Amino acid sequence: MKKHLFIVFCLFLIVVGLTAQAGSPNLTIQRNTNFQQAIRILENFSLQFDNRNIVNLSSFTGGVPIQINNMHWNEALHLIVNTLDLQIEARPGAFIITDIVYDVQGPVVEVSEINDKMVRIHATFFYADRTFMNNIGIDWSTLVDGHVMGTMGLNTSGGVADQFSMSAAYSFDQGGYIIDLEGLFRFFESNQLGTILARPAVTVLSGREGFVQVGQDFSVKTQDDAGNTIDVFFQTGIILQVRPVILEDEDGFEAIFLEASIENSTAVPGNVSTIINKNQVRTDAILFDGEETVLAGLIDMDMTRERGGIPFLKDLPWWVFGLRYLFGYNSYRNVSREMVIILKTELVNPAVERIRERENFRDQIRQRRIDFEGLQDLLIPDDF
Repeated sequence: MKKHLFIVFCLFLIVVGLTAQAGSPNLTIQRNTNFQQAIRILENFSLQFDNRNIVNLSSFTGGVPIQINNMHWNEALHLIVNTLDLQIEARPGAFIITDIVYDVQGPVVEVSEINDKMVRIHATFFYADRTFMNNIGIDWSTLVDGHVMGTMGLNTSGGVADQFSMSAAYSFDQGGYIIDLEGLFRFFESNQLGTILARPAVTVLSGREGFVQVGQDFSVKTQDDAGNTIDVFFQTGIILQVRPVILEDEDGFEAIFLEASIENSTAVPGNVSTIINKNQVRTDAILFDGEETVLAGLIDMDMTRERGGIPFLKDLPWWVFGLRYLFGYNSYRNVSREMVIILKTELVNPAVERIRERENFRDQIRQRRIDFEGLQDLLIPDDF
């Protein structure tokens, strides 16, 4: 009987010990255990005692170089991470393990000098009715000093052609036209055939990048590796990114090598995800001071809705005996639009030269004031 009681007592002590060990935050990890396996063991303790995952984003794939004996799981986690020369970040829902990034490069932004030249870049984004653009036959390759050539005789199209000729063009050699861009833009907008979307301008140092955005950012909710909900932002609207480099030959002639990335985008929320409608173009060009280049041929479709029928009756509410459906109708029209982008580059003098020009202008103003005061003394006597 005593023997049976002794065996039961021993079994009781073993069960109590195992239960205490199962609820203990301490653990043991053998040396050279695979790092991924050790992270899984530590993650079980982390979920049990801290309700946090452990996300390993490091590039280490070897074994744990140290022995962990009956150590608290949090201390063991940080000890292993520090030993492997990694870094750990505690977030609300997880521990993130990553490699340590060492800054071995020099400063990204170079210090500019006072004699560095700059480039001013003007951009015009314009939407126009493609059918009318084809009818007037604009040749964008002839763009010089804000004027382009039109190849069709517009006098045959009546009053619209007369208005166009008065505002934007004049006859040139058997029905050809030289068209002023400003007049062309005014004509298109006044006749609802096109519109100027934006006219951004940016001044950039040679070799640096310039950025202009006319629009807004929208966010999409997603989850990170730790399961947290975050907002990821995307840029939409008219976006202009440029990088000009000033080139100079042996004779001192200067030109501008221009790298440009242009985007016109809109965000359309959908049932499942957000759709981004985008027109994007990238180009490289060598331009001289004041020269213009054009990017055309970006075409999209725009659907317009028009309400027709008998006036007043076609606009009645639906509950007035349904008369709006008897005396009116909806018509839909697909309009093909062409987006035209005009880029113009200008050289800007260095700061030293601009300061000298301003000082010379001030000196001229002072000298004229002195000359005017002297002339006033000669014309108006003191005893007058």
